[in-house]
Amino acid sequence: MPESVVRLGEVGSHLPTEPWLLVFGGVTREGNRRARRATGAALQSGVSVLWFDGFGERMAGAETDRVPLDAPTKGGRLLVIDYTREEQSHWLNRSVRGVPDAMVVPIEKLEVRLARQRRSHLRLLTRLRRLLKQMVGVIQKKVLGRLAQIFRGRVGWNLVKDDVAVLAASAPAPTQIVYGDDHALTQGWRAARIWPDVATAMEFTST
Repeated sequence: MPESVVRLGEVGSHLPTEPWLLVFGGVTREGNRRARRATGAALQSGVSVLWFDGFGERMAGAETDRVPLDAPTKGGRLLVIDYTREEQSHWLNRSVRGVPDAMVVPIEKLEVRLARQRRSHLRLLTRLRRLLKQMVGVIQKKVLGRLAQIFRGRVGWNLVKDDVAVLAASAPAPTQIVYGDDHALTQGWRAARIWPDVATAMEFTST
């Protein structure tokens, strides 16, 4: 499989040639599956693929080895721009995990300290910590999680927009734009405004 994997900012050295498919895989397992399906179908049709991958599916038990795309090709090549690390480390996505931990950890440390000193207030503090964890769980799910879901599409576009601008300025228009999930919809919509004559969908359509 003629697959190359690069980071954000490197697309200028790997510009696609006609015909090529632009894929925004998104950040979910469902989006990853759609992206792989569209990519495989395009390569079988002799169409090259440029895939912005924010999911980064890895081999079981491995942090660095990507799951290869097992699909025959008819002369097309695959360029994957893996921005998983940048997407996951964005402050909006980190806040879903980081803010709850920041609220609970101080009380947990104090609880450990009082347990060592066998203080009488330990039982009360334990109850407070359990109550706080319940409250934080609600905040994490109902508030932070929903905010992250709402704005995650915009975050994804902000991460890839410079590379898309390079493609718009230096490469021929893609034959089609595919987006894999709801988070990639923003990327697909923005790209469709750059190439208004290019069909945009969730599946690859052979021409």
